[in-house]
Amino acid sequence: MKSFLKSQLLVVAQAILITAVLFFIHNTVVSTAFPKVILILPLYKIYLFHLIVTTVVIVAVNYKSLQKDSNVFNVFMLFTFVKMILALVFLLPVFLSEVKNRNYDAVNFFIPYFIYLAFEVFVITKLLQKQK
Repeated sequence: MKSFLKSQLLVVAQAILITAVLFFIHNTVVSTAFPKVILILPLYKIYLFHLIVTTVVIVAVNYKSLQKDSNVFNVFMLFTFVKMILALVFLLPVFLSEVKNRNYDAVNFFIPYFIYLAFEVFVITKLLQKQK
């Protein structure tokens, strides 16, 4: 159980570090390149959403893998599907708004979405290789 908590704390710390670095870079680029664009979804909410969802996915998959269950991939796919549904719900205000620049919000959401997805895949692949 100690190794589970230790590995989870390490992954959460890595996710928080990645979030801080990406948010700083993303916020700097958006504020300098597009200073007049008003976003419907603030960047901090986008990154907070991604941090929480990514952490939940990784913790759930890690917990399932410690049970020596062969359904780790199925759990990952299920949580990825739920993550996509949550992303659509999160973006609903953008889709329903009549603001001209809503494409900026979508791009600002999906750039970190794919970076966090790559992080999830990397961590889970590393976890599965460690088990064998």
